Amino acid sequence: MAVATRKGRERDSPTYKQARQAEISQAELEALAASQEVIKPQIGPQTLFLQSTCDIAIYGGAAGGGKSYACLLEPLYHIDNPDFEAVIFRRTYPQITSPGGLWERSLEIYPQVGGKPNHGHMTWTFPSGARVRFSHMQHEQDVLSWKGSEIPLIQFDELTDFSEYQFFYMLSRNRSLCGVKPYVRGYTNPDSESWVKHLLAPWVDPGWPEEAAKRGYPDPRPAKSGEVRYFTRFNGILEWVTPDTPMAKSITFVAATIADNKILMEKDPAYLANLNALPELERQQLLLGNWTIRPSGHKFHREWFPILASPLDDIITTVRFWDLAATEVQEDAAIGTNKANLKDGPDYTAGVKVGMTTRNTFMVLHAIWARKSPLGIQRLVRETAEADGAGVQIWMEEEGGSGGPNTIDLYRREVLPDFDFHRLKQTKNKIIRANITASHAEMRNISLLRGWWNEGFLNFLMAFPNPRIHDDPPDAFFSAMMVLISQAGIFPAVVTGSREREQGLPNERTYMPAKDEMTPEQRDQLLQRQAAVARFLSQFRDIPVAGGEYAESRNPPDKPGGDWI
Repeated sequence: MAVATRKGRERDSPTYKQARQAEISQAELEALAASQEVIKPQIGPQTLFLQSTCDIAIYGGAAGGGKSYACLLEPLYHIDNPDFEAVIFRRTYPQITSPGGLWERSLEIYPQVGGKPNHGHMTWTFPSGARVRFSHMQHEQDVLSWKGSEIPLIQFDELTDFSEYQFFYMLSRNRSLCGVKPYVRGYTNPDSESWVKHLLAPWVDPGWPEEAAKRGYPDPRPAKSGEVRYFTRFNGILEWVTPDTPMAKSITFVAATIADNKILMEKDPAYLANLNALPELERQQLLLGNWTIRPSGHKFHREWFPILASPLDDIITTVRFWDLAATEVQEDAAIGTNKANLKDGPDYTAGVKVGMTTRNTFMVLHAIWARKSPLGIQRLVRETAEADGAGVQIWMEEEGGSGGPNTIDLYRREVLPDFDFHRLKQTKNKIIRANITASHAEMRNISLLRGWWNEGFLNFLMAFPNPRIHDDPPDAFFSAMMVLISQAGIFPAVVTGSREREQGLPNERTYMPAKDEMTPEQRDQLLQRQAAVARFLSQFRDIPVAGGEYAESRNPPDKPGGDWI
């Protein structure tokens, strides 16, 4: 049985890279195509992917692109090495053994090159002694069962099914003493809300050039399919770097769609019709490889937030609200029963900047979120304040307990002594703050200033509320909205939930016309609703911080009335 890919080449051989890049010429592959006894990749993206020598290579981006076949072919490079071992992961065991799954497909390929299966252990052993194992990691803590392992080749089928923590933890198990340079391969369909999109941003994110230029990355150009880029990752922060950067890893993404899989199109032409018949979201993702399309959320909808190219020209008050979480990413942060286990890592520190206009509309001008040490967060807050300017009010939530006032005092004295800084004691009812914000958004009262952060910010917002998704940027946004709404004395015409029943308000969404178009009855109802919301917001009363420079602030702490209700 002939194998079109080169078997047995050692990755630390001086000629290995050249051999992998050269491989078999296109003419040779076409000549072999007539033989049904040849195991070979299809010409195009599949061949390009299997020739990659990157530390990490990701393949796919749409359904039907030949991901499973490429996954099974990759280990065949090394089956003549008696000490070689590869592990192919799926998230759950049924995904391995289901009809048409990887194990069933391997039964069609590996026996032709002398592989012997062990069905109980889901392992193939080849004549040299090389092994390919299939396994699963259903739970986050399953990675711990691989402590001490040395796996030259790790493959993740359907990479978006795995968490970011699982992927990067397993990189620590990607090591080798068998002569094969350790490497990782992943296979995936698009998921606009997955961490994988962030990892593949140079290839799949339309906002990448702007973000890369803003962050000073060495190559802000969009990456082409198969192009190699380099990154480092420290404390959970991924940075794109030059090839000569110490500890840099090489990575590439090879895009493929059903159009690249001619064998599938010939054998099952109805599969294309099946993909075309999918709902629009799934059709865009699985047929067209769309990484940007995303569903609308349960409480917020993307179409509620127009994105504008320049700031509104009648903004009169601007607030930056910070939700602090000074926690760095730890290696075992996702292990155990803590909150991070559900949310794939510790909370973010988030700062959202919102402006209010003379028309009582709002614009989100900027959003930032990060996981840093306490000192790193202080630097971030200070640098952001300097970039925003003295005219922007800075608000920060005061946490309960003795630590909350101490943190506020630290920021007042040492971090922001020369800025218009305020503290806010929140209640725990985040949902009501979200409801008030959602009312304004649904009436198209909130826009976004175009920026690299738009997509990530909307991702968080569309997912809210979801116990598996961090809500720190949305919470900072809701709080900034509450500050501006209370300062202006405007409130949406809706309060939902149990508080409505307590306050005798109708438990339904009702939207009021403009004030000059209201009937006397509608004005009375609006005043009633505003009074109800004011009573709720009175629990947030601010205690202005003494000291600092307020000359350019539009909301000095000593203005008539003192508090902001």
